[in-house]
This record gives sequence, structure tokens and C-alpha cells, in this order.
Amino acid sequence: GEEVETPPSDIVRGDIIVLNPGDVVPADSRLIFATDLKVNEMLLTGESEDVSKSDKVKKKKDGAPEKLTPETMVFSSCTVKSGNAKGLVVRTGMDTRVGQIAALLTSETGDQKGCLPDTSANQTPLQVELGKLAVQIGFLACACCTIVFVVGVAVQAEDPDNDDIPSWLYMILIAVTLTVAAIPEGLPLCVTISLSTGCSDMVKENVLMRKIAAVETLGSASIICTDKTGTLTEGKMTTVKAWAAFRDYNVSGKGFDPTSGGVARGGAVAADEVNFDQADKRDTDPSIVSLVVSAVLCSNATLARNEEGFWTPRGNSSEAPIIVLGAKMGIWPSDLEKFFGRIAEIPFSSSRKMMATVVEPVKKDVAALKEDFKYPIAADAVDFFAPRVGHVKGAPNYILEKCTSLLKSNDSDPTSQPTTAPMTPELKADILKKVDELSSQALRVLAVAMRPLTDTSKLPEDVDAKFDYLCKDLVLVGLVASIDPERDGVKQAVSDARNASVRTVMITGDY
Repeated sequence: GEEVETPPSDIVRGDIIVLNPGDVVPADSRLIFATDLKVNEMLLTGESEDVSKSDKVKKKKDGAPEKLTPETMVFSSCTVKSGNAKGLVVRTGMDTRVGQIAALLTSETGDQKGCLPDTSANQTPLQVELGKLAVQIGFLACACCTIVFVVGVAVQAEDPDNDDIPSWLYMILIAVTLTVAAIPEGLPLCVTISLSTGCSDMVKENVLMRKIAAVETLGSASIICTDKTGTLTEGKMTTVKAWAAFRDYNVSGKGFDPTSGGVARGGAVAADEVNFDQADKRDTDPSIVSLVVSAVLCSNATLARNEEGFWTPRGNSSEAPIIVLGAKMGIWPSDLEKFFGRIAEIPFSSSRKMMATVVEPVKKDVAALKEDFKYPIAADAVDFFAPRVGHVKGAPNYILEKCTSLLKSNDSDPTSQPTTAPMTPELKADILKKVDELSSQALRVLAVAMRPLTDTSKLPEDVDAKFDYLCKDLVLVGLVASIDPERDGVKQAVSDARNASVRTVMITGDY
């Protein structure tokens, strides 16, 4: 068939959709073809980590629980981060997973109680107490009116305006009148006005509620259960620390804005959480520049402004903080493409725990390229302009096993060129300690390594053979540590809840 672009509202079951990086899945679909596909399902699961998808159906193990999001399915409103795929649409509209969630939020149906819906299970504490009060008032009114009726009949009370009405009929009218008068018709109105006033006060505190009864429920809450990713945090992975050639670096700024923040020596503090003192800046240090250049060359993510003017990354969420860090230092992927062309890539996998790329100079005149290259890399230690260079990033413990050397600084001069030193067991132990130190601060740590290659023969076609060829005798360039920062005001909100004797519980799948 012919590939056409169509609005999501026109997609029906049985259609075949084509997915590429940056696309939003228009409908729940079963994959019929997928290549290195990764999808962000934070909308469904709350987890910011991208999920790998495949068109291969795996046999389910006996006793294994059913997965919330199967590997062979992509779901509506989720974003494609990397790879490409084709899928067969199986559910659209309100039948999708997102549609079912929306139906739960808007549904007012419940069990039937006679000819009316039974809403007792969803009553707020105030509604329960008002129900009890109404029952008590009803019994008390009936009891009092019964007593009045019996006493009136016993004493033969008569209507002073009409002597023809029997006493018992007159007392029935009196009893019914007293019963109606005993019912507080104005109570629901008073409660509604009080709750409406509460809603108005909450709006002034920037709190919107869909149902008026939520005001009373919110006031009686004693425990707050909250998600972490995207609720307590911004849902934007941000590089905050780096380590290269045994030097520590701090990175300032939040979110994806490359114009906010910079790189400074380890221990430096930004006065306004964004800008470092000029004496502390290290964005031209050859060690950190070499680390960022190698990491950017081993990434597929991109960074650009959207239509609203906000900086938005496209691609893998783990690569986004690396691209933003590079942009803060003026190292853009588009600039590096003028010097290095990618000829091969080994995508990240759960078994290898790393990703690798192979680049080569775009021109044969390497001397001219080096002269035009404006970034102060560690040219004396490793040859970025070798005939071919492999760049690798991934889990630190896996990459360290493949490294035989590393970049090491000679002295405390931040502008000095680092040199290459052999990877000894002692140095490896020191690096693992640094990884543990960064991980203990709730940071996600990636190691970056590279390997200059003089062999220009054809690379192996098999992915595993290509991986074994590239990922050996690596030079460790450094570590990049990122975190999903907390939202502004979260600390104060948790503190206010604690002062109000409200317990806060964080529910997350990261731990």
C-alpha cells in the first residue's frame, strides 16, 4: 500500500501505522516490524525510562504475571524515542489504554440499588455523617409526632376552626405538619454554600477541584501517596556532575534549556543555582571537553526549540542530558557532524548494557580538519581524528571491564592536557568508588570510553561480532551523572504537609 499522512481521528482498526523517532503513537497497535524501537510510556506507567519494544513474541513462562505493557504492543499517546516500526492498529479512541483511564476518571456509573444507582461506596465522610444525621432526625421526628398524635387523641383535641372534623383526623394533620417542619430543608443548602466557599478559597491557592465534595475530603486527608517521576520531579533528566581524568566537575541549570547553566570545578556552587563564578568555570578544560565530545558522538538524541519556544529533546531520555550538557558548552551534534561521519552503530541492549558508534573524519585532509576543530580536546592523549574511532557509553561496571587504559590528569592545572595511563586494579577500584559515591546521591551514572582504530577494513556484519571487535582495549574518558531534579516548591510542600500532621508516601518503581 501507499504511505500517507492522516489525522489520528481518521485511523481505524486494521490500519498499519509507521512510527519514527519523535512520533506520538496514535492508537494501540501490535508491532509487525520493529528495529531498535524504544517508547516512553510514562503516561501509562509513570516511569521515565524508555521501554524497548520488539515484534518478536516471546513464550510466556509458567506462573509469570501478565505484563501491563507487553513488549509487542505500543500504546496511544506514548512517544517514540528511537528506532522505527510498523504496527497494526487494534484499538482506537476510548477503547485504548489511555481511553480506559479517561473513562475511569469521568465515569459516574455504579451498582444499582433498586431503580437508582448506589453511590454509597463513593460517599465522602461529610456525606456519611449527614446521612446518619438525617436518619436520626427522621426517627426522632416520627417518635415525637407519634407521641403528639397519641396524646391528642387521648384528650380528644379538636380543631378550633371546624368542630365537624373528628379528633383523630385533626391529630393526623397536626402530626404530619410537625414531621414536615422537623426536617431541616435548609441544611443541604448551607452545606453546599460552605463547600463552595471552600472551593473559592482553594482556587486562590491555585488548587482546582472537579467535584465540590473534594474540599471536605481534602480537609480530612491524613496520608498523601504521590508518584515520583513527573510529580515530585520535573521528569527531565539533567546532568549535574561529571568526572574525567580524575577531576570532578559540577554542572548547573535545570531542564533542557542550554542557555541556563554551565560547567565548573568540583565543589563550586552557583550563586543563583545557574551561573558560576568566572574563576570556577571549566567549560574549556580538555578533560571535560573530551568526555562530552565522545559522549555526543555516541548519542542519537537532538535538541531544538518547539513551536512554543521551549527547548525539547528528541530521542532517548538517557541521552538527552548529555546533549544538553554539550549544548551548554557549545558542543552541538550538528557541529561535530562537520568533522566526523558515523559509519556504524551498535544500539543499546539489556544484555550488553552499552551502546557503541564508529565515526571517521569527513575529509581525507585530517590536518585541515584539526586546524578547523575549535574544541580543546585531549589531542595528545587520544586521537579523535584516527582513521576510525569507536565511541562507547553505558553501565560503568560493564565498560570498565573492557578498558585497558584511561585519561589521567598530570597536575592541578585545569588547562593542562591529560595523558593516557594503563588501567590498573587500583585505579579501577578508585573509579568504582567514585561510581558508588555518585550513585549514593541518587544520580544515574554513565561511563564513556573510546578506541582509536587504524584498521579501515570492512566491519563485521554480525552485531555481536562487531561489538566484540569494537569494545575491547577501550580508553576510559570519564563519567556523566544525571538526576531527575525535584520540582520547585516540592520541599516546602512536603514540609507543610508534615507540619499539618499529614504523612507523605512516595510510590515509585525506581527503587
